[in-house]
Amino acid sequence: MKVAARWMFVGVLGASACSLNPATGRVQAFLISEQQEVQLGRESDAEIMGSMRTYDEAPALVAKVEEVGGKIAEASERPQLPWTFRVLDDPGVNAFALPGGFVYITRGLLTHLNSEAELAAVLGHEAGHVTARHGAVKLRKTNVARRSVGVFRVIDPGLQHIGGFAAGVAGLALLKYSRDDEYQADDLALRYVDATGYDPAGVPEVFSVLADVADSGSRVPSWLSTHPEPELRQQRVAERLGKSGLPGPDPQWMALLDGVVYGRDARDGFMLEQRYVQPRAGFRVDMPTDWTVEVSPSGLVGLSAEENALFVLGPSDEANPSEALASFFTETELAQGEVWEGQIGGLPAISSAFSISASDGTLTGLVAFVLHGEQVVAMIAAAPSDVWAGQADAIATTVASFRPLKDPALRNVQPTRIRLETLQSPTTLAALNQAKPSSVSVVELARINHVEPDQPLPVGRIVKRVEGYNPTSPPK
Repeated sequence: MKVAARWMFVGVLGASACSLNPATGRVQAFLISEQQEVQLGRESDAEIMGSMRTYDEAPALVAKVEEVGGKIAEASERPQLPWTFRVLDDPGVNAFALPGGFVYITRGLLTHLNSEAELAAVLGHEAGHVTARHGAVKLRKTNVARRSVGVFRVIDPGLQHIGGFAAGVAGLALLKYSRDDEYQADDLALRYVDATGYDPAGVPEVFSVLADVADSGSRVPSWLSTHPEPELRQQRVAERLGKSGLPGPDPQWMALLDGVVYGRDARDGFMLEQRYVQPRAGFRVDMPTDWTVEVSPSGLVGLSAEENALFVLGPSDEANPSEALASFFTETELAQGEVWEGQIGGLPAISSAFSISASDGTLTGLVAFVLHGEQVVAMIAAAPSDVWAGQADAIATTVASFRPLKDPALRNVQPTRIRLETLQSPTTLAALNQAKPSSVSVVELARINHVEPDQPLPVGRIVKRVEGYNPTSPPK
């Protein structure tokens, strides 16, 4: 009986494709093979790279991320994976990993770190999710999530004309883990950081810093935006280590941050009151006075005050406005209305009304394509048919306001960047900011320096300041 039971157990394991995970030491049911896992990661990586830029302005910093990531990968239980470490040109404080060893960290998070040990802590945590295979099954649900992006996909099913804005949000929202998964990745981060010779105190230090970011209302990594709270995880890790932080900034690491873009890059577009300014592409558009606007590197999404009308602006892949219009209606199930062709702001343009029936009513909208230089810019607006008449004039005015950006000060605007200051005398951040104001508030400066505004700082301390034009957070 015992022999029969043993073989029955082995048979069940085989049927479930179970084995002992070398990272966690636990029996794990693998619904997909490692080869499938890597392929899943590659496909998702291609989609992410299609909608997000890598940060290439600081090659030495990128090389350091790849170097530290390579050490972490080699120390892990799955060094054979095709590990890839990318720095994304995104201001959000974020890091995440895909199955198969694809790890991402934003420049926004890098500017909040004070040492290479903290970088190792972040990459070690994300590597832990990969080695424990936490995301291998979750990411298989991505296609389900992408069917839930609502009106974006109704007006543009391929999401070609809005740069993957909604698709990216839907896909990455799945990369959240359970309490046990997060604790497990924390423990693996400690293991990998220690194995590579970095100070494990970098792990609780990162939790401390990013807990402050979470309290500020800024975007935080998926591994800090889910439960348990970062303070609890910091306390848990610190108790295991018997210490809670690092001695101070690492000069070699800090040198890599000098000149790195901080926060939202003004060159990617920003709002001046209700005017959207796009310096890289060289145009501007005036949004309705009572609309809220969310700006992204690929364009903008506007929402009416009543939240019943939507306006999307972004690049089109077509060569000219006529081809863009034809492609838009070929690839959708929208009913095309009257077509107008002429000029907007002195530039070749074409537009058309459209409508579509849905189970909960009918949407009416307007799509316009403008040829600006060699780029076709798409503008798409939609609202339920019963409210369209009340929004049509404001939307038409916005579309007609498209103009080339001629103001040289706006066309050549420079982003905010990290600048280093070595203190020549004892002081505080508050006092330093009074003498040499930064482009962000002293509270934000304190956050990225891991200190309090009024905390005494010694001679020789390296401090991060922020210089440049920052339309989203004026100095205080």
